[in-house]
Amino acid sequence: MATKGGAGRSPAALLRPDRDRHNTDMNPFYKIAIDRVNANYLSGWCFHRFRPDRPVRLHCRLGGRVVAETTADRFREDLVALGIHRSGRCGFEFTLANETGADDGQVLEIVVPGTMPALLRVSTRTQEPVGLRRIADRLRSLWPLRYRGRNIFFMHIPKTAGTSFNTLACSLLARDGVVAHLELTERSRYAQLQKQNRYLSGHLAVGVWKSCFDLGRADLLTIVREPYAQLHSHLNWLIETATHSADNYFKQRNPVIHDLGCRLAGLDFSEPAAVQRFVSDLDDLGAAFLDNGQTRYFLDHQPGRTNSADLQQARRNLSLFRAIGLTEAYPLFVDRFLACYHLRRPPRKSVLNRSAAPPLFDHTHPEFQEVLAPLVELDRRLYLDIRDRMRNGR
Repeated sequence: MATKGGAGRSPAALLRPDRDRHNTDMNPFYKIAIDRVNANYLSGWCFHRFRPDRPVRLHCRLGGRVVAETTADRFREDLVALGIHRSGRCGFEFTLANETGADDGQVLEIVVPGTMPALLRVSTRTQEPVGLRRIADRLRSLWPLRYRGRNIFFMHIPKTAGTSFNTLACSLLARDGVVAHLELTERSRYAQLQKQNRYLSGHLAVGVWKSCFDLGRADLLTIVREPYAQLHSHLNWLIETATHSADNYFKQRNPVIHDLGCRLAGLDFSEPAAVQRFVSDLDDLGAAFLDNGQTRYFLDHQPGRTNSADLQQARRNLSLFRAIGLTEAYPLFVDRFLACYHLRRPPRKSVLNRSAAPPLFDHTHPEFQEVLAPLVELDRRLYLDIRDRMRNGR
């Protein structure tokens, strides 16, 4: 999934050049952006401006020493959709071994062998660029550009067509300033980001939006999906991420997701009884990823297990949203978004982050729905509430 611009990866061309903390002008012959970085992992995309279809060989240096090598040839569906790269095969990742990994806060350099200067120098602590780029960021913090209108916030619930909408919105609103995947940014910066950008999105629950942002001057949007379909897609994503994806981010940074995906990969989904045992044996840590995952996004807190009181809180928080769309009616949600904010329809109609994996099971089959019901019961009731509100024009 991540190789297609999925969760945890910022859609490309989101930010204006003077606001993009990850792009750099250190070598004018190349375009480069960093999506994610920590002491043992770094990913992004890079290509030569005048030879974009020739994959770029990259080295990662720490203290002048090459600690990892790769080729920027991974497929990035978002770059194609946004018209940034013709084939999209310019993504890359570096995985640093523990013995060579950088300490938190050290500086990594990305270089093309045999060229000068480095393409980018970045700190592992907050994904901040260093050198001249960092000086420019400091100056902007003293005299920040401000967006003075009403903000648009998008609560990105996984596997609901959120990646497609997020990429669309970012491409249309880039001139007013946009920031995607807020979950990768320190919360201390949220208030300032709201002042500087029109559009903010992230995998953040309602409680975070309420506590970290001024919702009084923002429109909060989201999309929800039929719960059994969303759960099926999420299970498939966990398996692909853990066992089939070339992206090692979650293995490095969130072993819970990786281990859960490996467990699911060993499950025989043709046998409802096996799925039943998995659901019954799910511990609280696994439940945090699978138990009524959409309802959790509408809560002020994150419980170990969800219950009826959580459903009532989620229902109350629905009033915070300017609009909630349905994945099953995604074109209608896009039409209303474009009309509401007077935006011109783009020529491209790409739907991103679709899995190429075959279905694990028939999520419409009554037997599977009965087995999986404990994981989606609150989601199902909340989804029906939202659907009824839409039909009644509320």
